[in-house]
Amino acid sequence: MLWLVMKPERLYRHFGVDVFHLRTILLIKLAMDDRTATGINKVRSSGGKGETKLATAFTMVMAFIMGLTFLFMFFLDDDLSRLTLYLASFGFMLAMFLVTDFSHILLDTKDNYIILPKPVSAETFLTARLLHILIHISKILVPLAFPGFVAMWVSRGILGAFLFIPILILLTVFTFAIVNALYLFIFRLFSLRKIDSIITSIQIGFTALLYGSFQVLPHLLDRTVMESISLSDVWYVWILPSYWFACAWKMLYSFQFDLPLVIGAFLAVLLPVASFWVMVRYLAPSFLSKLSMMTATNRSEDSGKRKIIRAGSSGGVMGLFGRVWTRNNIERQFFFFVGRMVVRNRDFRLKVYPMIGYMLVLVGFMVFKNWDEINFHAADIQTSGLTMPFLWAMYLSGFMCITALYQLPYTEQYNAAWVYFTPPIERPGILLRASLKACIVRFFFPFVVVVSTLGLFAFGVKILPNLLFGFGAVLLGVILYAWMLLDKLPFSFPLKKANEDNFSIRNMFIILFTVIFAVPQYFLFEYDWVLLGISVLLIAGALYALHIMRGVGWNDVKWG
Repeated sequence: MLWLVMKPERLYRHFGVDVFHLRTILLIKLAMDDRTATGINKVRSSGGKGETKLATAFTMVMAFIMGLTFLFMFFLDDDLSRLTLYLASFGFMLAMFLVTDFSHILLDTKDNYIILPKPVSAETFLTARLLHILIHISKILVPLAFPGFVAMWVSRGILGAFLFIPILILLTVFTFAIVNALYLFIFRLFSLRKIDSIITSIQIGFTALLYGSFQVLPHLLDRTVMESISLSDVWYVWILPSYWFACAWKMLYSFQFDLPLVIGAFLAVLLPVASFWVMVRYLAPSFLSKLSMMTATNRSEDSGKRKIIRAGSSGGVMGLFGRVWTRNNIERQFFFFVGRMVVRNRDFRLKVYPMIGYMLVLVGFMVFKNWDEINFHAADIQTSGLTMPFLWAMYLSGFMCITALYQLPYTEQYNAAWVYFTPPIERPGILLRASLKACIVRFFFPFVVVVSTLGLFAFGVKILPNLLFGFGAVLLGVILYAWMLLDKLPFSFPLKKANEDNFSIRNMFIILFTVIFAVPQYFLFEYDWVLLGISVLLIAGALYALHIMRGVGWNDVKWG
């Protein structure tokens, strides 16, 4: 890519660009991009500060895989319907990649402190920034579009494939302008620190969407239904800009000049050109000035007053459980501390929340896939087999909690763990128990409530013994996992050790846990009183294991 963008050297020199400086700046920027985990790559990166060696390759592979998932739209016979859906999906996915994987370039102000003080001309500086953006977009756009290009070549020949290229370029320009406008709109509403949190949330949602789509899409595809879809028959399809781009391709490929196709082609050209002019004329200067102002504002905010949270103050569900489920003030304070950190710590959220979102997609898919077939309040609940998705959802909620517990000790700011030695705490077991309780309240109880409510609504109290058995089994499994394997205090180890410590042991524990409890429940499915009796024993065993965690001493805890 660098070789390609550096080919027109004479043109660069004509506009006053120093080619040597340009190449040097781009080399360093691209090397930094390849070593910096961003977007989905940061979610999966195990490095302490997001380091990686193959960020570019991973981004291109993920874009290529997503491009492959769009190929099912080529089952449609109608060209306009096919391209409307394909280009809508393509534009949405490109926008998500730009938001999650492009923010570190758009929000980067290091150039102002590193390059501008050097003897680098303004023309070279601007050209380097534009070419860097072009390369970054290309490494997402090319692999994302390549499967569709090949599919278009196979289905509509070489002419249809090459006419597809300018349509994708126009769509990319329009998408980039929309993303730029979105950033500017967010800038007007939030501070730079808040924007970073918003982008993190988008990264989490996007990653969960990617993982979930691989599970859900294959089950939703019905080729016979898709072949009969014709979006041209509905008037409101004109609301979709992707339909305009589809009309442009159809007019060029078929050489038809029907009024709807001409109007769509006109809008497909006018919209990107107008959006690009607005972006260059208004959005880009406003974006840069706003970024500079917000950077200065955030520096003054950092030296100003911080929001002070009174010790022991916590409302809502966490406050209720903190007052009821903790035995003394030390455990209560640590319960509140962990409960806040798991929703505020960026490292923890990037590692845990995408997996939780993926599991939620599985739970929702399992529960609602056969929702129409469920015989509500049926007497033959034990033989219907439709209750099993609810029970599997219960077990998956336990896996979410175990995932959170596994990631709990790791953070970039692990050196701050010295504060654990300052309070007069005789045994760290009380801290581990408070951490476990906070994770159970945050990541287990909410899903139990949702799954139980749906199960009771669908089948009535007949499903209650099985739900109680699943709850007791999962609660015991989570607490046993923490008792045996949670030997680190929260946020006390570097992130790079997350994949080194007990990763295979955790997976083996989950498999054994499922076999030990889920298999017997399957065979005891119809014996309500047996399930109720075992449920009482499981819950009692879980509470006892939680009680004896208080005995964990300082010699039993590891330090980073």
